[in-house]
Amino acid sequence: MKNSFYSLIQKIYSNSPITKTELSIFLIVFFVSFSITVYQYSTWETSNERIIHKSFALFSGDEPFYLQTASTITRHFSLHPDDFYKDPNKDEKLLFPDLYYAVDSCRLHHSLTARDGHCYFLQPGSSIIIAPGYFLGGILGSMITMNIIFALQGVLYYKILLNYTKKNIAFLGTLLFSFATIELVFSPRMYPDLLTGFFVLTAIYLFFKTEKTFLHISLIGAILGFMPFFKIPFLIFPLILLPVMAMILIQHRKFNRIFQLVGMFSIFFTLFLLLHSVGAPVEGGDPGLGGDYNVFFIQGISDSIHGLILKSFSGLSNLLFGQSYGLFLFSPIVLLSFFGLKFLWAKDRILTISIVSIVVLFLTSHSILIGNAAGWSLPSRYMLPILPLAIFPFAVLLEKYSRNKIFHLLLIFSTYIGVSFNLIFARTIYAHFFRDGRADIANQVYFGMAEIFPDVGVRYVINIWPNENPFFWIFVSVLISLFTLFLLYNHAKKFWNKSNIFYKIIILSILCSVLILFIMQSHTQINEFQIESELNHLYELILKREPSQNEIEHLKNIILNNTKTIDDVKEELLVSPEGIATKQITEVYNQILFREPDPQGLEHWKNAILDEGRSITWVEEMIKNSLEIRNLKN
Repeated sequence: MKNSFYSLIQKIYSNSPITKTELSIFLIVFFVSFSITVYQYSTWETSNERIIHKSFALFSGDEPFYLQTASTITRHFSLHPDDFYKDPNKDEKLLFPDLYYAVDSCRLHHSLTARDGHCYFLQPGSSIIIAPGYFLGGILGSMITMNIIFALQGVLYYKILLNYTKKNIAFLGTLLFSFATIELVFSPRMYPDLLTGFFVLTAIYLFFKTEKTFLHISLIGAILGFMPFFKIPFLIFPLILLPVMAMILIQHRKFNRIFQLVGMFSIFFTLFLLLHSVGAPVEGGDPGLGGDYNVFFIQGISDSIHGLILKSFSGLSNLLFGQSYGLFLFSPIVLLSFFGLKFLWAKDRILTISIVSIVVLFLTSHSILIGNAAGWSLPSRYMLPILPLAIFPFAVLLEKYSRNKIFHLLLIFSTYIGVSFNLIFARTIYAHFFRDGRADIANQVYFGMAEIFPDVGVRYVINIWPNENPFFWIFVSVLISLFTLFLLYNHAKKFWNKSNIFYKIIILSILCSVLILFIMQSHTQINEFQIESELNHLYELILKREPSQNEIEHLKNIILNNTKTIDDVKEELLVSPEGIATKQITEVYNQILFREPDPQGLEHWKNAILDEGRSITWVEEMIKNSLEIRNLKN
């Protein structure tokens, strides 16, 4: 009986499309991701995190809305927020403050007011995916759903790597790419960006690496048609992939597959259009981008050509290297991977063109339109849709340099960086925090050298300002040069061996001269930049404002001439009339309004004290009689 049972299991398993290695990868990746879920959920439920962050939900930003929509789908089969808030039987799995149930339900962003006066959520892709998990287990069930999808992505990584390299290397490469990129800390969180990356990778894998069967083509069409349900800007993926796939199918004379692909895409895209026109009949107003993102979007498309170029460079440096969400800063293994495009081109040009087109267009549009948005959430969130695509060049690179010791060192360094960030951010329960927190984390991992990266973060509410480091572009140039030299190592080695002693001396002399000049210039630039950064920090800390350019230049020259030190400047600012007034006003705000002063209010009261001769007692009485106090009392 026992033998027959095992025989039955073996027979079932032998017919399964999943191999033992793929099952092992799924379980390993799921276990690591699920561990983060258990830690975050249990910590939130048993600690004082709710009180510290003054929040009623484990999640922050957009995630409560995705959960709310999942609740509305499962309990009311609806996308109408009123069904959630006006239901007398509140959803016990997702409770908000009482105030949320008493006011207009269109309060959280990423929603849209229709002409019938109601509020709809028109990008419900994430909520639809997590709805079954939410139905079974609430918030925890939704998080586990994301864990499962992340584990399935690990299996997909292994299948792709197996097309280019041996099993043991593919197994190791899968674990490296899963745990050394910032995706891991997003694996328990309900963001559409991670889901989009998984589905885009699935579509590309099915088309380029499997047989073009009816089922596969239909699934690809459905995935591409579902993209705008995640986010409207994600239409960029079908716009690029559909023409490429259609041309390949025409080349192979599979015309019926073209109709299947376009037909399935059209069905889902039509459903999306119906949701906008019938489900939520919109008449102008908010285009559904949500919150203050509209500010970035409108500014982005209204700039001059010169402004667009500057914004694209600034946005690109932030998206790739910024301390808030720089993809290469937090996941350097992705930067290493893209140097494999050269070898991927030799193996599959159409696939390479597709990947490069998606990445370039995605980065360009995001750097211009929203290059400074979402700088307060977990890093690289907006880059998650394209991050998985790096597995293709990474696979070819693993095959090419599997025995190269220099490549191994680069891989170890990249893995250290990625795993370190994952370990730190996995312990971050409330995932919205300010730039100083991210800067401190980056300095921990990079041994205090993170000043070279753009210091992008949130000031006050959503005003995000890049800190221009003169050393940054030098660093990027040197980094890319090192990787390029690594790829051309064999050619350089042959050239060096064929050169005589005279040419070798000339080459070494030039390299040494360039290095000396680079070090001298870098030292001067870094020294001045560090002084400016410290002065900016002191003004923000003590006076709660930005210093003027004249103030910066004056104090910087004094410090460079060794007349004063940074500590001297700090003491002077603390005892200055403005420093004393700022401290007094801040204390009044904290005691009476229970918050920090806003920039406009602080400037107003400082002028009253410094320019009009008012006392801090007068300021205190004026604040006590303010409209804000009356509203708080009511």
